[in-house]
Amino acid sequence: MKQIKEIVMDGTLESLKDKMLSYQQHKGKSPIGFDLKEYQDLKKKLREEVFQILGLASPKNTLIITGHQPDFQHPGIIFKDLLAWKLADISDSTVLHLIVDTDRFEVNYHYPVKLEEKYASTRKVFIGGRDYGIFKNTKMNERDRERFNSVMEESYENLKYFVSENCLLESEAYTKRILSACHKIVPLQFVLSEIKQDFYKSRGIHIHNLPVSKLVELEAFQIFAKKVCERRSEFNKIFNFHLASYREVHKIKNKAQPLPNLEENEYPFWVYDKSVAKRFPMKSYPASLPILPRAITLTMFVRLFLSDLFIHGTGGGRYEAVSDKVINDFFQMEASPYSVATATMHLNENENPENGFMDRRTIEGKLRDFRFSPDRFLEAENPLYLKKRELIAQWSNPNSDRKKLHQETKNLNSIIRQSISSVKEELELRKTKLPIILQTKEALRTRSFPFYYYDMQELIDHINQLQQE
Repeated sequence: MKQIKEIVMDGTLESLKDKMLSYQQHKGKSPIGFDLKEYQDLKKKLREEVFQILGLASPKNTLIITGHQPDFQHPGIIFKDLLAWKLADISDSTVLHLIVDTDRFEVNYHYPVKLEEKYASTRKVFIGGRDYGIFKNTKMNERDRERFNSVMEESYENLKYFVSENCLLESEAYTKRILSACHKIVPLQFVLSEIKQDFYKSRGIHIHNLPVSKLVELEAFQIFAKKVCERRSEFNKIFNFHLASYREVHKIKNKAQPLPNLEENEYPFWVYDKSVAKRFPMKSYPASLPILPRAITLTMFVRLFLSDLFIHGTGGGRYEAVSDKVINDFFQMEASPYSVATATMHLNENENPENGFMDRRTIEGKLRDFRFSPDRFLEAENPLYLKKRELIAQWSNPNSDRKKLHQETKNLNSIIRQSISSVKEELELRKTKLPIILQTKEALRTRSFPFYYYDMQELIDHINQLQQE
């Protein structure tokens, strides 16, 4: 059974390739605040430094970038990487996945569990919050580590009920590695990144990883951050204006979406205090503490200085629409293009607990039929069905005895109901079990389980098929 339910892509492989190539004509321009030579030198040096970190001999002409926090990766995140990989294959590009280890440590883990019979549920665990610093080198505290270990053990025991046979051994191996890391108190994000990279290597997929914490240590980012901070008031005004416009157009009332506004005395960066391994809002330009990017300034920097195409998920695509306008107004320049891509996969429903699923409205409608028109559950050749048709036909005769006809119909309905009493029992049972049936269907259709719960070969085959279209 196919597990892919939805693919979201901006255009085709060829149109994305054309997007990248068309950006080349903007390389003779520079952002406001940089003279052309300074900008070109910084970009060249940055790319050389990045390729050196990656252990690659020399920079290729084009660089495709995507990224995510080093959390559990669902198929939608993997699809961005796969799309970038296939696009790189037809454009002689390098693919770079940014590991956003400068975000605050937060782990969201969703996993399915089997209930009685063939029913299922989704369980979730969240670990993180204000007590934690950024992802980089962060370890879970003992209480959370024990809680997470218990969760992983439960999810391991349930894998066999939900993962396809051809994926089960690999899924079990990945889960064991995560459990081992819990026992050794290894930073979870390291293991999750290794698992994903091992998955890619086993399929011949070439994705290079770069932690954002390393990227922002380089000179180009520090100069970029300083120049933005020098024009903080102007940046904040432009940023807040386009945020408000986006919310108005999309009828968004939540002031934190797609990103929160910047306060008057706030910079669009974080400062990182190594002594407590935490980041804090930047209220003044620091003398020595490292500067870390917020989401908006990270992709701005990457699109202005490093990438030839940036591939976002749907969430990132929302705030990048704002970022585009800020870049145009603040830097007076067009940044490298971006695209939005994601995928939704569902677990197989071969073990669906109810064939011919009916919702509550349908069940209640059939129970009304059982009471007033039970003949609807009979075969057309059934004598009781034929008798009911005869009575119904007599209602059109103006000379018929309506009182007698009503009683005969009532008596016949009673006889039919008695002959098919099992139909009502089944409908009542379906009504009773409907909540757990719906819960099971929701669990099987959850899109945010880790990628190794799904048959990822489907996504790889889909990506390969795109190249042939």
